[in-house]
Amino acid sequence: MWPFPLRGFNREYVTADKAKVFHSLRHNETETLKQAGTQEVVIAEIMGHANDSMTMSRYGKRYQPKVLLDALGHLNYGIEIPAWKVLL
Repeated sequence: MWPFPLRGFNREYVTADKAKVFHSLRHNETETLKQAGTQEVVIAEIMGHANDSMTMSRYGKRYQPKVLLDALGHLNYGIEIPAWKVLL
């Protein structure tokens, strides 16, 4: 067993490129959503980050799934995810 399971999985099944790590995906998603004009608070919710704004964290509700799915529609990895098509 690998000491870092995701690293071992990546090397064996994804890429041998040591510059590409699990968080490369998160960086790419964040940058793609940002460049597509997605609001920072929507990106934060997609990424699972806490909202630091007192107003939004105290009085605001989570985004509706449709809003998040619309934002995720900007991501393209060159693969088809059939379940998303139903939701979008």
